[in-house]
Amino acid sequence: MLATDTVAQENRTFMTEPKPFTLRRFTREADVPMAEAKALLLDHARFMHGRMVGAGGPDFDIHAHLDAFWSNFGAVLPPNGSYYLAFDPSGKVVGTGALKRLSPTTGEMKHLYVRPEMRRSGLGQALVEARIRDAREMGLTELVADTFSANHEQPALYDKMGFERLDRPGQASTSAIAPELTPFMLFFRMTL
Repeated sequence: MLATDTVAQENRTFMTEPKPFTLRRFTREADVPMAEAKALLLDHARFMHGRMVGAGGPDFDIHAHLDAFWSNFGAVLPPNGSYYLAFDPSGKVVGTGALKRLSPTTGEMKHLYVRPEMRRSGLGQALVEARIRDAREMGLTELVADTFSANHEQPALYDKMGFERLDRPGQASTSAIAPELTPFMLFFRMTL
């Protein structure tokens, strides 16, 4: 539930409850606290790698995926995307989510991650809602997303928010980066 929606310079800030946090949308790479952003995404990759391998999936190189994201970071910044970090009241980075344009009509949601201490706070849903809103503002008519089948929280959230499950990857990029992971993934689409 969004309590406020204010614009400050080039970034939007959203305050939500029950656990307070702030979502910050970054419009310039120079404004992103890169050390914290990279550490958070590395935590996410390690967490998902552990779940994937623990569920019998292949051992894969998390750094190849991270390198692909960071080397193309401009793709998740306006006008072709959006990039969010979430902060707790102390300023600690506790969540992230990105959106990138794949075609004139389709966008892909990437790297939804909420630190364990902030799960069940509404942060994941707020990150998805913010990116859906951004996709509409960008004129997109479809969103795609993927996640590992060992990730139980994200599919439940996507189902709750009206995403449709797909049988195959479609335009999702994880399968292109690491095709060996495709049999261990779930794919989603939302018509906007």
